[in-house]
Amino acid sequence: IEALDTALPALLEQASVVGHRWLVVPYLGGPFRSADGYAKAGAVLSRAAEQAAAAGIGVAYHNHDFEFTDVEGQTGMDRLLAATSRQVSIELDVYWIYRAGGDPVAFMQRHADRVRLLHLKDSGGAPAHEMRDVGAGVIDWRAVLVAAKSV
Repeated sequence: IEALDTALPALLEQASVVGHRWLVVPYLGGPFRSADGYAKAGAVLSRAAEQAAAAGIGVAYHNHDFEFTDVEGQTGMDRLLAATSRQVSIELDVYWIYRAGGDPVAFMQRHADRVRLLHLKDSGGAPAHEMRDVGAGVIDWRAVLVAAKSV
């Protein structure tokens, strides 16, 4: 997120040279995990998405489980989505939303206009939620992939 804020032209140039179609923010550190922090991150992502679109590159955010916890009455992900323009996409990490107790299919259906990328890994299930290869855990991949095709 810091690089999008301070070095976007260089990132866009590098992405263009190697043929990347996406810049994905993989994580928000602790200072961004507050109501104000999600708003600040949303502003950075929105500005970057607007500029990147002119270069034919998308901007997305990759979730973990902490975005689905309560931050002053809303989840962090809800706050982030509300603070970003429609140009900002989501790379939905199916494992992390599942681990947080969320439903990846419902999330994709609710945010069909924002989920453009998926990160697929499976969960061994509660309580440990060991990461596993796709199909070696408990996530309903048929439902996930059917939903993904429809967004």
